[in-house]
Amino acid sequence: MTRLHRVRVFRQAAGYCAALLSSCALVAGLSLVSAGHRSAHARPSQSQPLRLALSPSRHWVPRRYDNPGIGRYPDIFNYFDFADARHGWWARWGEKPYQLMRTADGGRTWVEQAPYAGPVEFISPQVGWVLGVPYPDETKPPPKLRIGITTNGGKSWAWRVASDELRADAIAPVSGMECWAISVSPAKLTHTIDGGRTWQQVRYRRSADPKALLAALAFFDQQHGWLLEQNGHGMTVFRTADGGRTFAFTNVPQVTPGGGLPYRFAFSTAQDGWLAVGGGSLLHTSDGGRKWVAVAPAVKGWSRLRLVDCSFPTRQVGWAVGSVGDRKGAVAICTRDGGRTWRQDETGAEPITYGWFYRVVFVDENHGWAAGEGGQYETDTPQLKEEHEVSFLLRYLASPMSPRE
Repeated sequence: MTRLHRVRVFRQAAGYCAALLSSCALVAGLSLVSAGHRSAHARPSQSQPLRLALSPSRHWVPRRYDNPGIGRYPDIFNYFDFADARHGWWARWGEKPYQLMRTADGGRTWVEQAPYAGPVEFISPQVGWVLGVPYPDETKPPPKLRIGITTNGGKSWAWRVASDELRADAIAPVSGMECWAISVSPAKLTHTIDGGRTWQQVRYRRSADPKALLAALAFFDQQHGWLLEQNGHGMTVFRTADGGRTFAFTNVPQVTPGGGLPYRFAFSTAQDGWLAVGGGSLLHTSDGGRKWVAVAPAVKGWSRLRLVDCSFPTRQVGWAVGSVGDRKGAVAICTRDGGRTWRQDETGAEPITYGWFYRVVFVDENHGWAAGEGGQYETDTPQLKEEHEVSFLLRYLASPMSPRE
């Protein structure tokens, strides 16, 4: 089964990385959009200490856990992807120089492959793309954006400096030579068929709203793709079934968005897809995007869900992740009947103060990963910058008796 149904968008890294990369964006064209996940919270009293430890879980095991201590930021797991149950890549952000990391054991150990970090997308066990940013040196001009392509499962990468025409907040590769990209604002769709050497802007019937944003991008294969536009009237999905030569559009139900842009599509087939936009409802299509319906998962014991990402390895089985309310606790939910019913999937991250998940990836219904963070009060308030924060990458094991691969 092709893996182009996997999410083809990336969410902007944590707020402090946005500030660090703002100068890079001007030259490299990486137009970052605030993730909006570092919301202000009332500072708890001294009788309410932070809880930073993961609890034991029946199906989820920690693969990385970072608690760097006062005055330091943890690693970020926004940008990662897996080609199969064992081989994955993670674009490492943090206070250390940026690194493209590779694992061959499902995330237990990682080794550096390149001094760049950015969205990484694999469309098969062999073919993957990376949109990489070098670590900026304040004494030098902003570094150029790099494009990395592998056709041998990440054993080696071909790197080239991106052209100035490329501005990208999300990428959707469809082969080793062809890739799509969007800029959130200004809304722009670009396309390459020569391995990223040149990029051409692609026109579509966008709305008349000059402030409209391109909020999501996905391609299931070389023919079937989708764009999400967010404008003053709501949200519109554009779909193509002819490789981008034409795009038809349809309006989607009004749901309350939240979180950061871009959002993420999750297509298990060219017809069946889901979209999380940060609120309590998911959007679902079963006809290739011609019609979308809002699905509000009902989970016993939980209310005010904020679902920021989802992954559907099959039409019937999928996960959605986020938080309860405004980062009141990390939550993962699962369906095994195509979204008709949902249940909580206990991950062990629930006790972490102000915890939330922001990324979930499943390569099949037995192998998946979820990333999140927690333990931070008001990160936009300078006097509270010293407070602790943790980040974590968890792996899903279908059987609690499975060996920890």
